[in-house]
Amino acid sequence: MNMFRRQSPRRSTLFTRWLNGCMVVLLLMGFMPVSAQAAALQRQMALCQAPGTAASTLFLPVVAGGVQQVARSMLGALAPQAPTARTLNYEVGKTYEYAYEVVVNTRSSKRDSQGVRDDGEQKTVIYALADVKITGQEETDIFVGEVSLRDPFICNTDGESEFTADDQETLDALATPLQFKQAANGVIVAVSSPVGAPAQAINIQKGVINALQLTLQEANSYTAPEDAGQGSVNVQYVVEEKEDGLHITKTFNRASFTSLITAGPDNDDLQLQNTINIVIGADAGVITSLEYSEKIASSDGAEDLDDTGAGFDGITAWSTAETNGSLTLKRVAATTGVTSAALNVIYQEDALAGALVDEAPNYDGIDLTTIDLDAEFAKLEAEPDNPDHRAYILALVDADDANPDDNIDVVGKIAERLQANADNTEVANAYIDLLGSIGAPRTQDMLSALLGNGQVHAASLALAPFNDESREQALINISMLPSPTITTVNTVRSLVSDSPDMRAARSTSVFGAAITVLGAVANNLADDNADEAEQLGSLLAERLKGAQELDDIELYLDALGNAGLPSTLGVITSYLDYTIPISASVQSAQVVTDAVEIQVAALVALRKIPGEEVESLLLGSLNDEGELDVVRSIVANVLATRDDLSEEAAASLEAFDGRQLAAPGRHDRSWNRRLGSSNLGVEFPGGVTLISPPAYSGIYAYAYQKATALIYGRNFSVVTGELRTYRSGSNQIFGAYLTIGGNLLRRQYETSLPCASARSGTLYSGSVTFVNVTFRIPIFAVITLDINVRATGSFNLSYALSINVCNPADMTVGAGITPRAWATASASAYLNIVVARGGATLTATILNTSMPASLTATYNALANNFRFCIDIRISTQPLSGGLDIWADVRVPRWGIPPWKWKRVGTARIWSFSSPTYTYNLLVQCY
Repeated sequence: MNMFRRQSPRRSTLFTRWLNGCMVVLLLMGFMPVSAQAAALQRQMALCQAPGTAASTLFLPVVAGGVQQVARSMLGALAPQAPTARTLNYEVGKTYEYAYEVVVNTRSSKRDSQGVRDDGEQKTVIYALADVKITGQEETDIFVGEVSLRDPFICNTDGESEFTADDQETLDALATPLQFKQAANGVIVAVSSPVGAPAQAINIQKGVINALQLTLQEANSYTAPEDAGQGSVNVQYVVEEKEDGLHITKTFNRASFTSLITAGPDNDDLQLQNTINIVIGADAGVITSLEYSEKIASSDGAEDLDDTGAGFDGITAWSTAETNGSLTLKRVAATTGVTSAALNVIYQEDALAGALVDEAPNYDGIDLTTIDLDAEFAKLEAEPDNPDHRAYILALVDADDANPDDNIDVVGKIAERLQANADNTEVANAYIDLLGSIGAPRTQDMLSALLGNGQVHAASLALAPFNDESREQALINISMLPSPTITTVNTVRSLVSDSPDMRAARSTSVFGAAITVLGAVANNLADDNADEAEQLGSLLAERLKGAQELDDIELYLDALGNAGLPSTLGVITSYLDYTIPISASVQSAQVVTDAVEIQVAALVALRKIPGEEVESLLLGSLNDEGELDVVRSIVANVLATRDDLSEEAAASLEAFDGRQLAAPGRHDRSWNRRLGSSNLGVEFPGGVTLISPPAYSGIYAYAYQKATALIYGRNFSVVTGELRTYRSGSNQIFGAYLTIGGNLLRRQYETSLPCASARSGTLYSGSVTFVNVTFRIPIFAVITLDINVRATGSFNLSYALSINVCNPADMTVGAGITPRAWATASASAYLNIVVARGGATLTATILNTSMPASLTATYNALANNFRFCIDIRISTQPLSGGLDIWADVRVPRWGIPPWKWKRVGTARIWSFSSPTYTYNLLVQCY
């Protein structure tokens, strides 16, 4: 039989004419003018092309099998083939040479009131010849091997310029073998890496091994658990026998992972989808070709438009990374040259998981040698409440950390300007906020010095003329430090000392702030230094037991509430009855005092302590209809801040918040407004409970207003203001309270006011870095994808209260809390590949928002008239911003490390600005 039959003359002629026609069309197209868009596309495709490859690299023909595969495909129907073995069939002493290629495209997108914009793509290409050498075999089913990369090509492009890596250290590291062991069923059972090798270089080598791993079973459809480069994952397998061998499809997504390797905060909105197509050659008995595709999307970018029809408030940003890669077997040959056993290299046990390198990236590409520091600090001092200036100073600090230089010290400059402005409270507080945002041990020492500790770095700050407001600002910043040093802890502890010298030196306000901050410090230490946290909790508990005055009892309850230690639950619950015995003085006998403020302080102190017992206590108070409604409203607010509420508690909370009190003189209202998205935005939840005649004989009121940052679906309580007022005999008790980052820090103690009074003030004014997080994840090729979000904001919270309850038949009350938020945020996504990195950064002043909330209530007994009005409006402006794409390369330098990142390309893709919107959130009279 003749295998190669001649075509009939007619068919051959038709085919030739068709082919010639195609060629003519293609030739004519070559002479046609090329559009600008097509030219740009061609130019982009020409960038970062690996030497000797073309656009079809991912579909290179499989060499193994050669002519036999062609013949088998033609004769498959005539000559049935034996099933391909479901095991790998490596040969000891052989080198399997693969062409390895990875193409990663990252893109940042943004949405504001003007719509969605999607631009700024970066492409990274890695190409190399991967030598997989099988050096031995253990038992009968474990192959011992190593992988190294020859002639690597690493390139990054923004579509206009390309940047290739030629760093010799990295090239040497890629050529140094990575050792591994692989079972005959395809599972990688061991990995060993050279000690001291760059983590990113090892990651690239692991990308090859990660691609080679599979779990072979006899079934054609099954799920298999695998420990891979991205973590532990349940992989769905579909296997099909074809003429050229086994065709295997592996798929998994974000939900498939039992443990996903990440660094940074949880990103619940992360989406991940992988598909890997593998062919095990029937003749070769090993993987002859592999193609994989992976898509990663961070953040949602799909928030619904707000229901007022006014457009999308603020901005939302998200990033995507799409990876396509291939392994193609080029040839199999006897191993020659040096193997890892002959190298003078020390190996250590490793794992297939990618290493996430923690570095200090200079996202803004700042070269400090070109910056006039004096001019930048002068801008901040001229406008200390402008977060744009503050954000830029923090960017200068990041640049200093990323590329250390002994001749430039940005943090030292902050300390210098802080001391020079010690008598200028507004400017000094701005610098104090900067030190708190940095949070490094050195800047914590500076805060300690400002509080009087003369035994630390920058001790001269201890002698500067700071006032109590600046000292309180320093304490507030210490309360937000996630990792306070032991020096910081001891400084705060010294401020609450009972020694006569300390009592004489400190003011009442600084002492009160230090007590509550000490509780916050205990909470921040609980994970890393539990013993120290318990010691601070015990100190506060003992102080509470010995407290003799109502204000002191409430103060220590606030501090224990900040600490949130389960060990203090017993002492807190002993103060839950609002009629309690209190000693008027040390010498006198106990007297009974009605103290609703202590009951409230004890209930609020339970907010951080976990467990069913605490929830039960709070739920009992919430559902007690005999309890004062102002107390129940406070408890509802406490429950709303707790995690993992039971179904019963959630139902009770919803029922309480949703009630409509029809009785005259009783009103309960709540509100909320989201600006931006759940991944980059702010919420302003608030509420008010008011009880007055004819429902009660006096005035009881509770109001709260929060500003909550929303980052990757997480709620970060930035600031909360509370007002409480209630009747006590012939006087009216009033209290204003401040909570920052979940810690109650009182700026205004409860005060007994005459029946006609007015109070107003500022609970807090300052700047907060409420997020500076980097989310890292290895992509399938085990290159690191970094997503960074930074947001710095200025927040102001003021209050006002006016009452006239002297005449029970004609009473009025007015109260208001006004938060203002102004935040500058940036979101970056970039790939980190040892010697080059590139990505896109979205920067925007996301919110300039104020929300004056006010309520008034009047009661006239003669007219039997009660009137309650509430007025809450929001004014917001997403001011400006833009998207920049950029690329960095590593360049040598003198010093340690002997290299630094240099910004070699940047471009502004687009800019935006949005108009101001004003909303009437809740404007109504009842």
